[in-house]
Amino acid sequence: MRKDDEVSRALAAYENAVASVDDSDLTAEASTITTSSVKPDGFPVKLRNRDMRPYVTQRDAITEYSERELMAMIDWIESDGRLRSDEEIIDELLPELGFHRRGARIEGVLRSVLQRHRNRP
Repeated sequence: MRKDDEVSRALAAYENAVASVDDSDLTAEASTITTSSVKPDGFPVKLRNRDMRPYVTQRDAITEYSERELMAMIDWIESDGRLRSDEEIIDELLPELGFHRRGARIEGVLRSVLQRHRNRP
């Protein structure tokens, strides 16, 4: 019995979402909306453009970057408002920092900086 109620509720929510999109001007934007840019209620979230990229030049080794530079790069990646996992942030950081492979030392430093980034006031 509960399963039927949940299915009915989900179907009603879906139909309401489709009807509201049909009635609005969001249909033109619907093809560009990714799943990460949709709120739980089914309505799209307008993502912002990223801020200007910090002036951080590419270096040969991860240890040549200061923590401040790495934090600035993380802030820049997150400036578009998109929710990302640590894995996704690291994936975006690697090419920006000039790295083609994900070594243990690089990953360790980036995870450590990400942890401090999350815990800062």
